[in-house]
Amino acid sequence: SIPSDFPAKNRMVKLPPPDLDLSHKNWESNLPKLAANINEIVKNRPKDRALIHVTSYTKAMRLSEIMKNTRLITHFSEDFKEKLELYLATEGAILISPSCWEGVSLDNDRCRINILTALPFPSAGDPYWERVLKNGRWDLYNTQCLRQIGQALGRGVRHKDDKCDNYLMDTRFGPFLKKMQKVLPDWFKEALTW
Repeated sequence: SIPSDFPAKNRMVKLPPPDLDLSHKNWESNLPKLAANINEIVKNRPKDRALIHVTSYTKAMRLSEIMKNTRLITHFSEDFKEKLELYLATEGAILISPSCWEGVSLDNDRCRINILTALPFPSAGDPYWERVLKNGRWDLYNTQCLRQIGQALGRGVRHKDDKCDNYLMDTRFGPFLKKMQKVLPDWFKEALTW
């Protein structure tokens, strides 16, 4: 409920293309289209660092294979710190990561392009979330996903003079955000390009 003093124009969120369902079951079949769309976003910005959020290490590796972009950096849990340092030291680097949804501060030139590939729903196989869903608490499950989206969108805009372009790639983002509109904070809504 607290308004943001970060100008919306500095943190605009671009909604996805209309036909790019990146749910788990459609990920592989739509991967070439996702890769092409991301390559198109970054191609005219060779000096800007970009962060691409994915939901697993497997998806990070597959996206990297299909994109075939020389600017890409991927990692595993054991070399995350080293690869993050490489990303921060390399102009125009693109980091594909399942580990940067929160907990990293990429202010100023550390991130100018922030891409969320798919909705970050919690794993329904996790015992906690399995119990939540078994009890019909979809509101908690959806709120957790929304929280992760908000966290990810904050990685590249860390102060009121900072700016970063945010892209949502999964077609399901639009319907999900509309469904969650009653709980979306105003500062979130004002940055969306419906």
